[in-house]
Amino acid sequence: MDVRVTGADEVARQLSRLAADAERLDLSAAGDPVREALADASPRRTGALAASWVATAGNAKVQVGSDLVYAPIQNYGSSHVPALHYVERAAELPTDEAGRLVTAEIDRLISRL
Repeated sequence: MDVRVTGADEVARQLSRLAADAERLDLSAAGDPVREALADASPRRTGALAASWVATAGNAKVQVGSDLVYAPIQNYGSSHVPALHYVERAAELPTDEAGRLVTAEIDRLISRL
């Protein structure tokens, strides 16, 4: 019995295109729930730390961070400042929403095949 498979070249082309498109996914919306959770969890004295969190996206990844020099000191502590670990607590909260947003982008990409 001989079996002949056709269409494998087309499948390979589509998967290659999908991989290339996935590298360019805009996942900026997935950073918003994380940024908001960090802002909510940030210790408040002046509000500058809470307002400093930004989400940047590119090349199918999202980064959320603060450019304030004391942000890591507030989180991890120092010999003079107790560690608050607010980043770790905040990062656990929005993972479901961020995951849903990433999944929606991947579903949209696949639906275009």
